[in-house]
Amino acid sequence: MRSSFPANLKPKMPAQVKITLSTEEKKQLAKNVKSTKTSVRLVERSRIVLLAAKNVPNYKIAEELDIDVNKVGDGEIVLHRKGFMA
Repeated sequence: MRSSFPANLKPKMPAQVKITLSTEEKKQLAKNVKSTKTSVRLVERSRIVLLAAKNVPNYKIAEELDIDVNKVGDGEIVLHRKGFMA
């Protein structure tokens, strides 16, 4: 199948962010995911980071969470820069 984008205008996938989590960070992210009081955005970003920390490729994370692959990279970057705590 041929792409509808010219080679120089193809959308680019965000680069995979290498994430290493401490035990405390993993616990906090898991807590975010399980909490009914956590915002939907933080739950999604927490799931993204947990999967990324397991070296799951961005496109697989996007498939698993049924979101756009660009959102995966954005979620990783936001939590990585701001820290993981809610």
